Amino acid sequence: MAHAMALEWTHGFSSTLPDSVVNLSTSDSPTRRLAYVAAHTLVVQTSDASDPLGSSAKQFALRGHRSAIISVRASDDRAVVVTAESGPDAKVIVWDVDELRPSRTIEGRHPSGVAAADLTPCGRWYATIENGALDRITKRFSQTVRVWDLHDTTSDTPSFVGVTPKELADDKQTCVKFNPAAPRELVTNGKRGVAFFCSDEDEEKDEDEDHESVSGALTEDNVQKLEKRRSTRLRAYAPPVRAGDLNQRVADFTSSAFVTVPCDGSSGALTGLGRCVTGTAEGDLVVWMAGGVPPGGPGAFEARGMRETDRRAVKIVRAHARGAVTHASRVAVGETFADADVFLVTGGSDGNVRFFDVELRLVAWFDGLDAGGVTSVSFVKKASSESAATFSNGVKAGKTGALGDGDEKTKAFAAPDFVVATKTSLVYSLISRDFETLGSAEAVARATLLARGAMEPAVALAAHPTDPVLCFAGADGRVWTWNFVTRRVVRRVDLTKKGSKPSSYPTCVAYRRDGLGVIVGTRGGELKALDAETLHETQAMRFTPDAVTRVACSDDPACAYAAAADKAGGVSLFQMLGPIHEPKDGADPSRAFDFVGKHRSHAEETPCVGLAFKTSADGESVELASIGAEGRVARYDVEGSTAEDGVDVLEVSDVALGGEAAGGDARPTAAAFVSAARRERYESEGKRRSASSASDESDSGSESDESDE
Repeated sequence: MAHAMALEWTHGFSSTLPDSVVNLSTSDSPTRRLAYVAAHTLVVQTSDASDPLGSSAKQFALRGHRSAIISVRASDDRAVVVTAESGPDAKVIVWDVDELRPSRTIEGRHPSGVAAADLTPCGRWYATIENGALDRITKRFSQTVRVWDLHDTTSDTPSFVGVTPKELADDKQTCVKFNPAAPRELVTNGKRGVAFFCSDEDEEKDEDEDHESVSGALTEDNVQKLEKRRSTRLRAYAPPVRAGDLNQRVADFTSSAFVTVPCDGSSGALTGLGRCVTGTAEGDLVVWMAGGVPPGGPGAFEARGMRETDRRAVKIVRAHARGAVTHASRVAVGETFADADVFLVTGGSDGNVRFFDVELRLVAWFDGLDAGGVTSVSFVKKASSESAATFSNGVKAGKTGALGDGDEKTKAFAAPDFVVATKTSLVYSLISRDFETLGSAEAVARATLLARGAMEPAVALAAHPTDPVLCFAGADGRVWTWNFVTRRVVRRVDLTKKGSKPSSYPTCVAYRRDGLGVIVGTRGGELKALDAETLHETQAMRFTPDAVTRVACSDDPACAYAAAADKAGGVSLFQMLGPIHEPKDGADPSRAFDFVGKHRSHAEETPCVGLAFKTSADGESVELASIGAEGRVARYDVEGSTAEDGVDVLEVSDVALGGEAAGGDARPTAAAFVSAARRERYESEGKRRSASSASDESDSGSESDESDE
């Protein structure tokens, strides 16, 4: 697929997306290799282990998705990497990350988009849960779970299909995980409910089963008649979650994982094996196990379509004391399937990573990574002999404050090395054996920074007029500059003072034409002036009660004006008073701008979406234009506007763009003036095309005349 523009580099990644980073490295390799999600793109980044942030870093963009990627999953050997997108008619793409190309694409199965996905450790089974829709038959919201056998390349029809239980109609499921010991068992969770899906051994698909046996099973035309009768039904049930059964309140669910032996590639293992856990927003783990006495008795279970051997919530254990469980996964350590040690791995919003054994006893902890909440934990492809070795110093459960009820654990902790990605767009590499040899604090202190992206989601950006620098405004209150040649953050500043000034959250940003200053609009209706190099704030003025949505600086040689549009449709004009510099030696800062006036040219329902200055070719006159979402174009005489008389409006047109204001359907989203040099080039190219067209018509006419003769 050809692209009009080639993506050269991405600054940051989708850091708030759970499990958005995959570790492609091997622990004994001199190269660090990552795959991570950046909006619609899967980025593969390589760098030298000795200098991961240096010039050796290279990126390769794997493109093919039409909407933002919602999930990236990889097999333990990284031979299979799969991405899925969130938008309508979502694609699923299987990637060959060594060859940097797609090896398979699954389309036409997710009309409402994918909400979450998972891949078994062996890379054979892949599951998705759709965003869901209101079923036209049952009139309730439901989501479809589909499971593919990726070893079957002859068909894109899923092997198993299931629909979320009616008890979860008001709780969208946002996480899906396989039981690696039994790929026919899956768990999903939303905020308030958990569902288990399983295919029993005696429920094999039957090509001859009659219509009635299908019609009583699923919804939405029985998921297109079980994907045209080539898929096996997954039975689904939602165990009740009651505070009385667990002797405490249960907070919102976040992420789930099974704590079982790894997948051996078979689909026939029994369901219900081992523990399944679901993390909560208060740092707890709800433990689900099969058997025992059903809460409320067998009748309560039957009412939910459950069996006495189905999983139920049996207890709650604390995993993170100071925040939510933001990541839950499992890792297996061992050379063979039979002798593997399995750990539950959790990450928290407190920045801590913790390892639990299958009895949920805490065996290792990497606390104190002060880099934001953990969103991804991903291990090397295979532990080296050194990191998988057993060390002499054992870990005792009693010493660690373990959460389980078993005997003391004396076997030394051993796990593959891993990377941790955080909500603040940082990726660190940690060495597992450092926990045993150096202790938790030193192991975290020795973490290596592999990637540094945007500290927070960017809401606006502006390019420096002459230097290779971009200035970003962030959703969490920061403004920072990034050099796209050195690929490093130059400066950053928190305009909100750690949230204490909520009116100062930035919403838009612009450079002066000469690069000697930055102006920033804020949520609270302020205009701020910042030194372009240090980002020191020299002036702030609140000129409107509404959030500022657009800012612009004039393109005249003196950079004499600035303008701002607000959420209510107003356009304000400012007189710039010279370059913006941080004062030296404690001197008072110079004023950067004065307010001239304001004109409400647009409505709150159709606010300004484009704001731009235009200076005449001789530099003698400056004009400002604003474009509304309804298609209204307003032009202002900048030099004719004064503080006494306000903003001078030259013209307002509702028909120029054919938008809603003129009864049309055009809906502008942005606007900019074309430079004089580019306009001349366009005009000359247009004249050349017109002349060429006229010549062709003349030649055609001559041929016609000759034919008539």
